[in-house]
Formats: sequence, structure tokens, C-alpha cells
Amino acid sequence: MQTESAASSDTLLPQAELTALLATYKVAGVSIAVLTPDGAGDASITTQAAGMATKTEAVYDSTLFQICSLSKPIAAVYALEYFEKAGIPMAKTGNS
Repeated sequence: MQTESAASSDTLLPQAELTALLATYKVAGVSIAVLTPDGAGDASITTQAAGMATKTEAVYDSTLFQICSLSKPIAAVYALEYFEKAGIPMAKTGNS
């Protein structure tokens, strides 16, 4: 898996636009990672960071954020899509 930073290439968002979005939505800082599969079983990761992690420290692509229970709804959406594609109903049917 290859990793590239968007700081030099601005492949995700122009830094000024990202900074403006942070100000508009009153978000202190953000770290973004986009996984792009190459179709051959590998992928590259493009990262970008902006804003402040604390009052004195900037956000970097390696900054860790606590996202609490965000993995639960992501897992639920994945499960729903998986079972739908596999033809397995998620709703209970019949009288049992």
C-alpha cells in the first residue's frame, strides 16, 4: 500500500478551501485519508490535514482523533449492504 501526502499535490482539496470549510463549520482541525484501490488488489492512501489539534499543536496526517463509537454505524451500513447484495433479508418474516 502506497501513501502520499496531499500537502504538496493538493489532490483532495486546495488547502485554502479546506481551511475555509473549517472556519465555516467551526471545526478546529481535520485529518482526511482517502483509500483508492488500483483494481489489482492494492491501493494507495492520500492524506491531508488542516487546522489545530490543540491550542498549540497543528493537525498532521498522523494526528490521532478519538471518534468514539463511529465504527458501529459504519459496520451496520456495511452489514446491510452485504446482506442485501447476498439476497439475505434483514427483516424477520413469517410467524416464527
